[in-house]
Amino acid sequence: MKQIVAYIRPDKHFETRDALEKAGFGAFHSENVIGRGRQNSLYEFVNGGGQLPPGISGGQMFAKKELTIVVNDQDVDAVVAELLAVNRTGVKGDGKIFVMPVVGAVRIRTGECGEDALL
Repeated sequence: MKQIVAYIRPDKHFETRDALEKAGFGAFHSENVIGRGRQNSLYEFVNGGGQLPPGISGGQMFAKKELTIVVNDQDVDAVVAELLAVNRTGVKGDGKIFVMPVVGAVRIRTGECGEDALL
């Protein structure tokens, strides 16, 4: 099993949700988060120069949506492909996707373990 965590633009949330659901991966967790990567580059790209706009500091935090989904190993490529298809605009700030191993899972209601807990 793998856990996929994606940080995406907030305006792409509903489109991403619909694409994942249509592809059969509608079970995921979503949260509003703030953070930053190399976001100074975002302003350099938008403004065409090295100056940040007035009122924007180099330590500015930006709104993102964090999506977390746990899938079987064989489904990782399909989920990542859906995330890329919807969220890649080609502009800095599109986000990041992380894939991590999951050691185990237990469905609390039934006690099912491992991959059975995902079904």
